[in-house]
Amino acid sequence: MNVAGVQAAGGAAPPSAATMHKRAQALAGVAISGLIGLVCWSPETDLPGGLGWMALLPLVWMAMPDRRAMLGAVLAFYIAASPTSYLAMRDYFPQWPVMYAVGAQACFLALLCLPWLLLPTARDPRITLRLAGLLGALTVSLVPPLGVISAWHPLLSAGWVWPAGSWWALGLVVGCWAVMAWRPSTVMAIRMMGALMAVGVAANAAYRDPPPAPLLAVDLSLPRAETFESFGVKLETMNLHLRKARLGSTAATPVVLPENAFEEWNRGVATSVQVALRRRVSEGPILAGTTFKDDEGKWAGVVLLTDGQPPEFLRARQPLVLGMWRPWDIQDHYNAAWSAPGVMRLQGQLVAIRVCSEEFPLFWTMLDKARHDLTSIVVVGNHYWSTTVMHDVVQGRHGRAAARLFGLPIVRAINRAANHPAAPR
Repeated sequence: MNVAGVQAAGGAAPPSAATMHKRAQALAGVAISGLIGLVCWSPETDLPGGLGWMALLPLVWMAMPDRRAMLGAVLAFYIAASPTSYLAMRDYFPQWPVMYAVGAQACFLALLCLPWLLLPTARDPRITLRLAGLLGALTVSLVPPLGVISAWHPLLSAGWVWPAGSWWALGLVVGCWAVMAWRPSTVMAIRMMGALMAVGVAANAAYRDPPPAPLLAVDLSLPRAETFESFGVKLETMNLHLRKARLGSTAATPVVLPENAFEEWNRGVATSVQVALRRRVSEGPILAGTTFKDDEGKWAGVVLLTDGQPPEFLRARQPLVLGMWRPWDIQDHYNAAWSAPGVMRLQGQLVAIRVCSEEFPLFWTMLDKARHDLTSIVVVGNHYWSTTVMHDVVQGRHGRAAARLFGLPIVRAINRAANHPAAPR
């Protein structure tokens, strides 16, 4: 019986060659996107090319035959890249039922995927709309408000495609994506992939890491002090680590202590720090993570202690979402300060400050680089609550990508989990 006879008898016609091609293309896009998410963000992998593989993602996404297939490919990448965020919620909120963490993770992934739905597909015939969709997706996913929770962003690839390429590297990557939006096809996607890989091989062969910043990072492994007595013990331990770190260092080299080094800054904490660390401050400036209050609210941030000068504070632009930034909780809420300076001067060094989760968004580094002649990036973080090293590994990859992009040294001081292999003993 021929096809016409089958249809007449009520049977379904076999899928056409074009339909089969679309399905194969969609499955390939989903598989490639998921694989890139795994190889770039699994803590156990460190493949040649690093995060540069993510430059291929928008090319793959725009080559999808329809919007449903594109959504599947975007989701595949973010799901494969994101187990650390789910595990972080399980560790940070151990009292949460499993479904709370699952629901929060689903919302997080939905927000990250949303901007990429603005991307055009190869089937859209309007050139201006395709280019506008690409620009819109990049803008919405990078800048606040959505940009403050940005993670695993494809533009982090620019620092690996062209290390120290700065704005030229960003222009190259976005330019290849724009060519794909202008002339979308599988052939064009392959051509742009080849161009990015060729530049990546040449640029990385010639790249050398910048010299280390003249700063000392001191990792700790200390819980939050619940009483002044326990805070005193914490300061004594800190004093020992600082003294050890300064041995053999250049005189007056600034020292960086992690987030949670000092409890909420008030008169009692200030007095305790002055008594316990007076000698260490006299040897050179100390930059430490803390929290503090003022007339405008409650803030996460850092304090800079310099001998003979009053403490200098800098607000975190975006404290940890859910963990510290909780607008619905009047009693236990740390404010966001998106317009905060984000940089401090340490003995002539203009450094970009990142307080823990601020290391994830690329936008803050782009903004600071556009405004200032940065010399380094300084991260203060707290992973004492973590039961696995993967949170620190994945967060650190974000910071390193931003540093590589602009050819900057990065200094990371982390309050590590007690079970972390690198935790101070």
